[in-house]
Amino acid sequence: MKVHRDEVYEHCKVIAPKHNFEAQLVLTFACQEAKKDDKNPLLFLADVCRLEQRYYGRYIQAMNYATTTEGLLAMSYGVFQMMGESLRESGYFDRDFLSKPQAYRDSYGNNPMHFAAVPDCLNRYCMDLDAQIESACVWLEKQRKKVGDDPRKICLAWNGGGRPEYADEFFQKYEIVRTAYR
Repeated sequence: MKVHRDEVYEHCKVIAPKHNFEAQLVLTFACQEAKKDDKNPLLFLADVCRLEQRYYGRYIQAMNYATTTEGLLAMSYGVFQMMGESLRESGYFDRDFLSKPQAYRDSYGNNPMHFAAVPDCLNRYCMDLDAQIESACVWLEKQRKKVGDDPRKICLAWNGGGRPEYADEFFQKYEIVRTAYR
């Protein structure tokens, strides 16, 4: 599923303020993280995922989930390339699961992390731009609570802080986005 940067921005304008973030800032995370269409860099691929092997070894491997679920939690998804584990920590799997009819929930033993429920949920996530933006904002809020209001620290927390140059790259894009979307 391809979405134009302008469409992402329109959705950010609605969702980001609910979390006390400006739309341009949230859009910049998409500009920084999204896989772009080879022919048009303004088209973001919303339904892509990428295995983050180091993340798996560092955070996921020791978890007590089914092997498939562990693998899915160690992947990043969508326009914001949110880690599956970040989605779990920010409550996305629970929110999605609770939005389903009781018969659906019963079929997975009322467990949103059931090995068959997780891929089902991630498939929906990759096709739902609003869910991706909402999840990014929830994750940004979580990072802000940990590191304070400093945008640079929030930015580094988004990416785990492993690459200090990430913030410089991000804020260069942020200035471009702010100019394009005044």
